[in-house]
Amino acid sequence: MKHTKRKEITFTEARQRLTSILDEVASSGKPVTILRRGKPAAVIISHEMYERQVTRTKPFRLAGSLRVTPGVDIDEALAKAKEERIGQWEDRMKRWDKDAT
Repeated sequence: MKHTKRKEITFTEARQRLTSILDEVASSGKPVTILRRGKPAAVIISHEMYERQVTRTKPFRLAGSLRVTPGVDIDEALAKAKEERIGQWEDRMKRWDKDAT
């Protein structure tokens, strides 16, 4: 990835030349950094670049979320898993009682 120096302008210059800066960004596609008191405060980018950045992000998803196959009844699947877990626990308790006697 190439690292090129972005064009930087002061806040005062940006206020005075906003129209020409917008035209320049739209035609070249290169971002312009606006400095306030010598420090980067904002970046003007083309609408195309903005759209690429926004649509590139992944949709929000909670950690540990599950993807359920269409047509699967999640409530039925959870009930079945619960029954199996209870059955396994009961079997374990029976073996424990048997070993303890």
